[in-house]
Amino acid sequence: MSPLFLILMFDLVTFVPAAVLALGLCFAPWVRSRVRVPAASPGLLRSRPDALASLTLGVAALLAVLVAFAPFVEGMLPGWLTLNSDPFDFRWHDFSRELIVGSLTLIVVALILTLFRSTPRAAVPPSGPRGLRTYAPGRGLATLAAALAALLLLTVFAGSISSADEDGRHTLFVIETGGQFSAASGRFYGWAYGVPAAIAAVALVAATVFALHANATRTFLEPQSVEWESRARRALATRILWFSIGILVFVLGSCALRMGGAAGAQLTAPDYSWGTSMAAFEPVLTWGGRLLRGVGLTLLLLVGFTHRTGRGRR
Repeated sequence: MSPLFLILMFDLVTFVPAAVLALGLCFAPWVRSRVRVPAASPGLLRSRPDALASLTLGVAALLAVLVAFAPFVEGMLPGWLTLNSDPFDFRWHDFSRELIVGSLTLIVVALILTLFRSTPRAAVPPSGPRGLRTYAPGRGLATLAAALAALLLLTVFAGSISSADEDGRHTLFVIETGGQFSAASGRFYGWAYGVPAAIAAVALVAATVFALHANATRTFLEPQSVEWESRARRALATRILWFSIGILVFVLGSCALRMGGAAGAQLTAPDYSWGTSMAAFEPVLTWGGRLLRGVGLTLLLLVGFTHRTGRGRR
């Protein structure tokens, strides 16, 4: 097995730069200022669920990266270990796995923030209504909405040009020649993959809103803790958005990359050669897909590498 084959199978071309960039960003002042939480007393740490929610989010981000590479790892394992399953067979969740993991994670985070909170020690005068945008950065929310819109639009476009296979599932992109020759370009991001991915993407954004709302609306413990809790909530909201945006952007890149592979297919017959109707977009889809996957991996790894909570004073 050649080193080039291993690189292609594990997509190290995307993963290695993303990991290096994420490690570098962990030490960048811009990143540290958004995820750093000041020191707090041990009693405050034990009374607040921020540490558990932050740890859950970080572990889930690293798990999402592993899930993203599961098909490549599966293709390298012996048949007896995978029960002779073919990673290239149709599976409806091929473009939805990371989205499902993200949705479940954020629901768990929201439940942690809602259920594992202590009764306030003293009344804290309300400083104003708190909601979704209280601690979440506006640019992050706009980016999340844009990523969801882009994925939904790409899903509709890809589904509209996909074709059904022998089982009636829209998983193919057919090269039409107008004559007796035609060929399918292999697996394509058609309706069979796109509809589950779109539903999972909407669920992820809904879970994100749920988690951000739970983070913002919980009561403060006491007047002296307002500053620390506000910083902790702002840091957690930032990492929640990075987590969701990272998953959406990674899946968007995976879809574009799959479409780029289909766009570059050709049908050859005696004296003739046909390309696809999307051949001109093949470089944009392929390299744009790789870039988006790299950005998504970077954000997920950044969430996994930046789990920090305020340490108790000694």
